Amino acid sequence: MLKNYTVQNVLNNSSDVILFISEEGDIIWANKLGLELFESETIAFTDTMLEDDIPEFEQLLTKIKQPKNTNELFSCRHQLESGITISLKWSLGWDSDKRYIICLAAGGTKSIVEEKLRYHYIFQKDPSPKIKYDSKTLKIIDLNDAAISVYGYSKEEFLDMTVKDIFVEDSVFDFLKGQRGLSEKHFPYHLGVFTHHHKDGTNLIMDVSGGMSSSIEESMMLYCVDITESHKTLQFERLERRIMEQAMEIAPDLNKILENYVLGLEQIFPDMKASILSVKDNKIYNLACPNLPQIYKQAIEGATIGPKGGSCGTAAFLNKRVIVSDISTDPLWEDYKALALPVGLAACWSQPIFNSEKNVIATFANYYATPRKPTHKELLFFERSSSLVSIILENYRNSMAIRSRNQLYKYVHQATNDAIYDYDFINDNIKWGQSFQRRFGYPISNDIYSLERWKKIVHPEDLTLVFDSLNLFLNNSSENRWTAQYRLKKADSTYVFVEAMALAVRDSEGSVTRIIGVLTDISEKLAYVKTVEEQNTRLREIAWDQSHSVRVPVARLMGLIDLIKNGNIPMAEKEDLLTDVLDSAQEVDKVIKCISLKTNSHKETEK
Repeated sequence: MLKNYTVQNVLNNSSDVILFISEEGDIIWANKLGLELFESETIAFTDTMLEDDIPEFEQLLTKIKQPKNTNELFSCRHQLESGITISLKWSLGWDSDKRYIICLAAGGTKSIVEEKLRYHYIFQKDPSPKIKYDSKTLKIIDLNDAAISVYGYSKEEFLDMTVKDIFVEDSVFDFLKGQRGLSEKHFPYHLGVFTHHHKDGTNLIMDVSGGMSSSIEESMMLYCVDITESHKTLQFERLERRIMEQAMEIAPDLNKILENYVLGLEQIFPDMKASILSVKDNKIYNLACPNLPQIYKQAIEGATIGPKGGSCGTAAFLNKRVIVSDISTDPLWEDYKALALPVGLAACWSQPIFNSEKNVIATFANYYATPRKPTHKELLFFERSSSLVSIILENYRNSMAIRSRNQLYKYVHQATNDAIYDYDFINDNIKWGQSFQRRFGYPISNDIYSLERWKKIVHPEDLTLVFDSLNLFLNNSSENRWTAQYRLKKADSTYVFVEAMALAVRDSEGSVTRIIGVLTDISEKLAYVKTVEEQNTRLREIAWDQSHSVRVPVARLMGLIDLIKNGNIPMAEKEDLLTDVLDSAQEVDKVIKCISLKTNSHKETEK
């Protein structure tokens, strides 16, 4: 086009864009800077313009061809091959001899081109999605490769969309509200965290900033950072804490806790349905699977575990994780796929849950509506979820055992009259059972009850003997049991005899750490023993006193009877002897009545 190479060299090295345009508007020559900017010498000048600017340019083409018209100034916007939109100020002149228009973009065009190249490089190489859009129509006009990778749409699909289309319905209003006045904000201006659509229907959690795309463009740009995984991790950790708090309650509701956990997981991972099954006697039972189809739950209830028992039955049988990515083709589901496929279950990953004895007590499973293998991150979440289910179940079993023991402990306290105590030797604190109050009248409280406080209710005369015995026991590492009897002062200041029996818990070095024992009120027992001993003594005295009185008439009776039987005595004398026998028998009867009277009199006195 230019045969004067000196002139051509000058124009090529110019810091301004210089174009020669035909009457029809085609670029017929461009200097070096023009080629860098428009990236072609064979396009129509108007092809790079935004449609709104073309009519004004066409009017100028006619105007500058008029005689005496030297040049015209014109500003327009160009969308380049790279997708960038820039605004340039042109000076247009008409060469009537050669019949072309000379276009000069003045005002440091070189710096604009350099910025465009640098900006284009940064835009495309950024690892996070960048989406440019028209501020008025919201139509997407460009995006980088990261956006295509993260969202799953092709570039052509993106260019047919508005920026609103990538936001879920609940987020659109907040975005539109936030982007008002965005052109006046310094880029990047943080708009907030929004939920976006992925092409496959899943949701993406994006931290979105926005603003003018650059100083050489008039389009807007969103800068999106994918925080889906970190957001899920944060939600997951919050769910774990909430569930563990519920599990640590005094009386945890296992079914409610597990159902809350499953629902929480499904909220974090909306494309997943979770299931927890219990395993008893080689059969599986629904424990927490609120969103599995009811007909499916009914069908698997009580199913026997085995090597082809679907994902859960097989996992429980083999004691290992089972990942089935496609239920329709996996042999493990041969007997169950007719139940799963019609209700929209296409994949199932299952993990056996073990107790502390390494026995399978449950399974945890994730179901999906499409065939699916776990990603590395999904597998980590899956393992972590399974571990928490195991902790919940084991904690529940332990809490129920503790609760049962506590109930037994409570019932023992209610049933016995013995005062049960638990002495924390390290912290010098005695915890009394309820029978301590019932038996001795002292109220039960949470205050520290030290050994010194106990000493104050031991009778002063018994104190030295009792606690010398206790100290010997404490210092003898071979002894674990201790007993003592002493008088204890009740709350009403009266004393009763008690028997203390204790068992010591010692550490590995033989030092006492804890003493568990009972105090038994033996006052009535001692009083009874004393009464019996006194009564026996009195009876012995009565027997000794009355033995002679009985012996004399009895001896007489025996002699008279022998005489009557064996003696040669006339009948008249025998009758006299029988009278003597009767008198002796009456005397014996009188003595016996006297003994009985004295015995009964002693009993009445004891009463």
